[in-house]
Amino acid sequence: MNTRKPIHPGEVLQQDVIEPLGISITEAAKCL
Repeated sequence: MNTRKPIHPGEVLQQDVIEPLGISITEAAKCL
């Protein structure tokens, strides 16, 4: 059986939200 390394939620946030918006991690955290 193939096992995959679990993806960290922060990695998904960075790839799908932070990078496309062109904001920093600090800016994203302030918005939360």
